[in-house]
Amino acid sequence: MNEHFILSHRPNLIGMKLVIVSAVSCTIFLAACNKNGATLTPAQTIEGSYTAYKYLRFDSVINYPVDGKTITMQIDAIGEDSVRLQIRSTQNGFYSPGDTVIDHHLLVQKLPYSGYEVSLGDPVDSGTGENTIGFDNSYNRYYGVDPYSSYLGYYIYVPPAYKQGAVETLFKKIQ
Repeated sequence: MNEHFILSHRPNLIGMKLVIVSAVSCTIFLAACNKNGATLTPAQTIEGSYTAYKYLRFDSVINYPVDGKTITMQIDAIGEDSVRLQIRSTQNGFYSPGDTVIDHHLLVQKLPYSGYEVSLGDPVDSGTGENTIGFDNSYNRYYGVDPYSSYLGYYIYVPPAYKQGAVETLFKKIQ
C-alpha cells in the first residue's frame, strides 16, 4: 500500500519540483533585470549614437533630414556623471547650429523628473535655455514620439544669424 501511495503521488512531486524550480528561476531573472536597470550611472543611461529626428520652431515641427542634411550626436560615458559629447552638423540655415564639430567633456545632471541634462556652455541669448541638451524617456505629445524605453535628446540652440530666439532639435537614439 505504501508503494502504491508513492507511485500514485509521484506526478504531484514532480509537478511541485517544477513549480519550485520555475519560481526560483523567475526570481533570479527579475532580480537580475532590476539590478541592471538600477546600476546604470547617469552617463551610461544617455550614452549612445543619436541622429536629428525632428525640428521645432515656434509651432512648426519638421522631420529631419532637412534639405538632405542632418545632425549627429555621439555620447560616450567617461565617468559616472561625465560624458564626452560630439555633435556634427553642417550649415543648414536655422535647421542647424552651424558648420560645427562640438567635442566637449561634460557633466551629466539629474533633473527633478526622470530626465538628465548636459550644458554646452552659457546661453548667448539669456532666457532661451540655449546650449543645453535635455534627455527624457517619456512620451512627447508635442512631437508625437515615443522613445520606446530609450532616451530622446532635446538640443536647444540659436542658429547662426538667427534673430528670433532659440530653436530645438529632437534627437533619437540609433544605437
